[in-house]
Amino acid sequence: YRKIRKFDKALECYFTAMEIDPSDTELTYNIGITYTEKGDLKKSIKYFKKAIEKNPEYIDAYNNLGFSYYNNGNYKEALKCYLKALELNPKDSEINFNIGFYYKNKGNFDEALKYLTKAMELNPNFGLAYYHLAYVYAEKGNLQAAIQYYKKGMKIDPERNDSFFKMWFNYYNSISGLSELKDKLFEFWIVNFKQFF
Repeated sequence: YRKIRKFDKALECYFTAMEIDPSDTELTYNIGITYTEKGDLKKSIKYFKKAIEKNPEYIDAYNNLGFSYYNNGNYKEALKCYLKALELNPKDSEINFNIGFYYKNKGNFDEALKYLTKAMELNPNFGLAYYHLAYVYAEKGNLQAAIQYYKKGMKIDPERNDSFFKMWFNYYNSISGLSELKDKLFEFWIVNFKQFF
C-alpha cells in the first residue's frame, strides 16, 4: 500500500503485523518511513527511535531519523544521527551526501566539499551530489569546477535540470553588483539552458 501512496492503509497493515510480532525491527522502521512519506515527521522520529532501540546498529534508521530531524528543523540532532550512521557504514553514498548537504546549508563549504565528493566517489551516478558540489564550488569561487560538476549532474540526472536551473538562478541573483562571476554564469546559462529563455 505504501508504494501506491495509500499510507493509512499501509499503517493499518503494519500495526496489525506488529500485534503479531512487536519485536520486528523492520516493521517498526517501515512505520517510520510511512510516516515520513505521509509528512508526519514527529511520528516518523518516534518510530525510527523505536527501531534503533530494537537494533542499535540499524544504519537506515539512523539515516532516516536524521532526515526527519533535519526536515523538522532539529539540525543538531540530524547531524548526530548522520554521523552515527556514517560510523556504522562509511561507504554509504547517501549518508555522506546527507552530511555534505547539512554542511552546505550551514555554509561550511570545506566540510560540505569533503562529504559531497565522497558521496560522488561512492556512487558516480548520484546526480544530486554533482548538483550540490557545483553549488559548493561556486560558493568557494571556483566557477570552472562548478560548471564542470553542474554539467555532469545535468548529464547524469536530466530530470532535475529544472531544479539545477533554479539553483543557479538563485545563486546568480545572490551575487551583488556586476562581476566577472556573474558574466560567466550568464554565459553558461545561455549555452546550457536555452529552453528556459
